[in-house]
Amino acid sequence: MTDSPYRTLDDNWKWYKDNYAFEYRTKDLLDGTVKPEDQARYDEFCAQIKLYRGSDAICEHDTRSPQWFARDRIIARKQREALRKGRDVSWVKTQAGISNSTYNRHVYLSQEVNMLHEKLKERGKRKRNDPKATICIDMQTYKRYEFDSRTDCDRYFDWPTGTASMMVVTKKHYHHRYWIFDKEDEEKVHGKV
Repeated sequence: MTDSPYRTLDDNWKWYKDNYAFEYRTKDLLDGTVKPEDQARYDEFCAQIKLYRGSDAICEHDTRSPQWFARDRIIARKQREALRKGRDVSWVKTQAGISNSTYNRHVYLSQEVNMLHEKLKERGKRKRNDPKATICIDMQTYKRYEFDSRTDCDRYFDWPTGTASMMVVTKKHYHHRYWIFDKEDEEKVHGKV
């Protein structure tokens, strides 16, 4: 393949797309029919595609370009970095410089990106459901209550589920007569008093 008169996969890709647009849009890249004089270049193009994709991973009507696969590698690298650093999917999108729809297409079409996305999603669920020790201070009596989770706080005060979480997330900490915050943020909160 090194002595090929045709330069790169990108060159051949552009040639095929420009000269055989209907075939490009309607058929898989390896199932095209070309003029007899273009057959040698088309065979070279097919060989490059098989080397690039791997012959077992070829889907029908797969017209993903080399740029697509390069972006796949970038997204997968950023996802691995997010798993190491404890970041989420939105961080991956920002770092890779892609939109939601582009990210979703890559998740749908790439097995590696999909697998890493599922790991990120699973870790995000675990993190959200992880109970946080919560502190509640009654501002009238100045009595301090400590709970193993925000749900325990809701149950103790007979509040609807999620009330303590909402009061913590609003960043106001103080709501009517109760001041609620996570135990891990205690030093930060007391610094504001």
